[in-house]
Amino acid sequence: MVADSNHLTLTHGLFYGALLVFAVFNLLLFFSSGTVYYFHNAFYMATMGLFLFAMGGFANQYFWPDSTGFANTSIPLLIAVCALAMTLFGRSFLEIAPDTLAATTLRAQAWASAVLLVVTFMLPYNRSILLNTTLALTVIGSLFVIGVLRWRQGYLPALWYVLAWSVMLVGALIYALAAFGYLADFLAREFFMLTAIGAQVILLNYAMVQRWRLLNQKLLDVEHNARSELEIKVHERTAQLRNTMRELERANRKLATLSLNDALTGLYNRRHLDNILPELCAEARRTSQPLTLALIDADHFKRINDTYGHSFGDLCLQRIADILSQHVKRPRDVVIRFGGEEFALLLPGTDSEGACRVCQDILDDMRHTPINAEDGSEVIITLSAGVARLDPAELDQELFRRADEALYQAKASGRDRVALTDAEAVP
Repeated sequence: MVADSNHLTLTHGLFYGALLVFAVFNLLLFFSSGTVYYFHNAFYMATMGLFLFAMGGFANQYFWPDSTGFANTSIPLLIAVCALAMTLFGRSFLEIAPDTLAATTLRAQAWASAVLLVVTFMLPYNRSILLNTTLALTVIGSLFVIGVLRWRQGYLPALWYVLAWSVMLVGALIYALAAFGYLADFLAREFFMLTAIGAQVILLNYAMVQRWRLLNQKLLDVEHNARSELEIKVHERTAQLRNTMRELERANRKLATLSLNDALTGLYNRRHLDNILPELCAEARRTSQPLTLALIDADHFKRINDTYGHSFGDLCLQRIADILSQHVKRPRDVVIRFGGEEFALLLPGTDSEGACRVCQDILDDMRHTPINAEDGSEVIITLSAGVARLDPAELDQELFRRADEALYQAKASGRDRVALTDAEAVP
């Protein structure tokens, strides 16, 4: 008999100790995470443990030994508190959507539990115990049904919740029948109830672990989707940036071409001459290859403009540009319009004699190419040219100055001819 009593005391101690540990653990989780269903679970386990503690006579023995009346009242009172705790925990754990039948049902049960908490103090024990027990069984049954519905809706943690509540439902029915005298051996039924509650607590906490895993997986999925969307957006923005850079590069090339080309003739302009002449001079000094500069000017061009108009003058300039381009064909040779009717030829790898021949061919071709004016008359344009070869010791400005002096000599010698710096005019 003593051995049985000691065994029962040890069982009660282990059960209530474990229940207290679970309750404190969930309370700590609530304070650390702020997740409300941890608090509701701790509240439920604490009230359920207190109810069983009272049913076993321990509460009357340790908590209120001098209050016989409250000892009777505490049983239905704790049943109502358990019903409230079960309702709150079920609603938060199962994530019941508002404005649904399940939410309305649980809300009504919570209010009913709160009302019975007050009414318990006014009703006799036999009526309050019956009402509160009926409410508790109703709450357990409804939570079981709602859990099944949530499970069928695809909420996976509800499976373990349903299993936990199945154990609780069976245990509560047997315990209630034993408490009301419909089943014999109440102590055995009490031990069965302790086992059912222990199994339910374990299953509920496992369900919470599954719920946490589900939430964690959702967070990982959200993070993965966000990262994927970010990578896609970054890829799209990078592609857009590359397209923009390519367009900008094309626009810059076009702008550079426009800035280096003469709009009327299509030849390079003075800016290009200023850019490329120092480069070609430096290359000629480095490679010891000849570089010749020829300056060509249309003779009496102002008189042509005054007589035939600027439109015809522009036509003449275009014709001169065409003839220059026809005679200067090598890839590295450069034809430039650097003034109104002034042109320049940059001839890398060409000596003075070769440059003079090129210029003389241009002058001959121009002289034999009449241009029709608007009045039907034919206009012959002649050109004068000055040629200078780079001296390795001189700067590019000095080369340009000597070519300009040679052009002046050609003009002064009667025009329509080629003059070479520091040499006799070429006939």
